[in-house]
Amino acid sequence: MTLAAAARGNELTPATTDAQAREARQLIESHNGAGARNCLAERQLYEAYHRVDAGVAWNPDNPVDWYIGRNTVGLFESLVNAGYGGAAATWNELFNGTDFARIGAPCRAAGTPRALAACLNDAVAGYYKAHPGIKPTFGGSCKLYAATLVRVSEYFPPVTRQASVVASAHHAFNRITIRDAEGRDHDYLIDALNNMVVALTARDGSCPAEGTLGAGEAAASQARAREAEAQRRQQAAVERVRRLQAAP
Repeated sequence: MTLAAAARGNELTPATTDAQAREARQLIESHNGAGARNCLAERQLYEAYHRVDAGVAWNPDNPVDWYIGRNTVGLFESLVNAGYGGAAATWNELFNGTDFARIGAPCRAAGTPRALAACLNDAVAGYYKAHPGIKPTFGGSCKLYAATLVRVSEYFPPVTRQASVVASAHHAFNRITIRDAEGRDHDYLIDALNNMVVALTARDGSCPAEGTLGAGEAAASQARAREAEAQRRQQAAVERVRRLQAAP
């Protein structure tokens, strides 16, 4: 019934024109990445993304789509993070040597929330571009990217919430919250598979002041990275001893 209603809703929604698609792409591109300065409302961003590619975002002008997108986030998030996306990320960690701390290492130098969000996007996208042989165990690549970004962002104390969001029936990306040194929260929608990092407006519709990441937070990230590096060296030493002992 729900799918039938969604289909009827899509039939009633006017088709996107070429001009609307171009305008939507320009809107996203002008707000995308570390160099952007403004924010978009979440509904506004979904509408633009849907007009660029209907397969990657719910249509907020379709009430059924928008209801599904806004009221099943928790269910789908668990499916991505703990389900096939998370399973694929764990598989890659165990069998392909994916090191989430190392993937995020370049982002420790980020000085602002927006720069950190953009760096996390670039780091995850860059990792899989450099390792084309790593494919998702289950589901599509977008779920693997989304689950990986969650794992990488866990190494950064300023990231106070990281979620995978199923943005359409066929696509997933991330919504993360980064707290600056002044205690302000900054929300971002990130699609590492398609290179999108857009800051969202606050609840009152305003765009939060840029803010900076505190030295204490950066030091904490660096300390965790040093600890992870020490653990890697220790494990490598153990493996070398095992190989020597096993040698004839």
